[in-house]
Amino acid sequence: MNKLINKFKSNIILQIIFPTLFVIGIILFLLSASSLYQQKLIFVEELTEQIISLGKKIIPACEKALEDKNDLNLLQYINQITENTNVAYAMILNPEGKILAHSQLNRWGKMYRGLEIKQALKSKKPLIYKNKKNIYIVFPLKKKDKTIGILQIKTSSLPITQKLTTIKNTIYLTIFISLLLIGLWLLTILKFTLTAPLKNLNSVIESFPLPQSSSPIQKEFGGFNSLKQKINNIFKHFKSEQLFFQNQSLSSKECMNILLKNIGQTLNEGNLLLDSNNKIIFINDSACKILNLKKNDILNCHILDIFKNPKILNIIKKALNNPNQTVEEYFPTEKTKHNIKITMIKDQKNNHLGGIILFYPLSSQ
Repeated sequence: MNKLINKFKSNIILQIIFPTLFVIGIILFLLSASSLYQQKLIFVEELTEQIISLGKKIIPACEKALEDKNDLNLLQYINQITENTNVAYAMILNPEGKILAHSQLNRWGKMYRGLEIKQALKSKKPLIYKNKKNIYIVFPLKKKDKTIGILQIKTSSLPITQKLTTIKNTIYLTIFISLLLIGLWLLTILKFTLTAPLKNLNSVIESFPLPQSSSPIQKEFGGFNSLKQKINNIFKHFKSEQLFFQNQSLSSKECMNILLKNIGQTLNEGNLLLDSNNKIIFINDSACKILNLKKNDILNCHILDIFKNPKILNIIKKALNNPNQTVEEYFPTEKTKHNIKITMIKDQKNNHLGGIILFYPLSSQ
């Protein structure tokens, strides 16, 4: 049993075909049940009309036999009625409910207490009573306008049951053949439109190099679950690689910040150092005097929040557009004249790591 369940879970065609056939089978079964019910109503209606027609033909003879009190003729007429295979029994009663003639001889002379007798005494036309299995048709027997007896015919459910059984077997056979053909059709369609492309996708995924630590997966295409596992492994691999490179990038930036701070501390010239986000991570006293700024006011601030001079901003922009190259421009202040040198640093993958801004007095050039 477990092998069959695993086979079903690993086969994409079975995962699609069986649920589809199950739904189609339920729909066909409901339609067939509705059709059988409608057919049963038609059979019952036809049988009722047939028995009413049979009763109407023999009523005059029964009324004559009752009037003449001829029990032999009544028995003959009852037997004629029961010759019809759709009739279970027939009987004739007097207005008090006493059985005057019955197709079952042991019922002769007994009293019948059915409620339909009272209703038939007042009726001028046949009355029809139905239950789940049988149909009872009651005919009032008249002499002039007076009811002198009652003819009751009970139909047999056997003919209708046999007809419905035959139709039911035919419908079920048709449903089985239809589901078989639909299953074969789906098998053919899915093989060319779904399975083949997914197998190609599976081959592409299998060719993707993964580290040995990845979860073990099937080498052959085994359905959605197998394909999902392989795709999940690839995404996990991508995620781990992404985290690795992010950590590497962060390490590189941290190392660069430490390096820049150490370099800045060894320089006598005014210098200002930027991190990868262009925030000021170091400034020496000489640079603070040149810029007329306090160190605590500018540390960890973005460079654009500190430098408002359009000339410096243009130099910074030029340096950003020319990474790893020194851009030098003349930079006068109120007290001294300096040259400003800016170098923006990027790695081989074009990741911005930081920057160095130096102020050189002209007298030192």
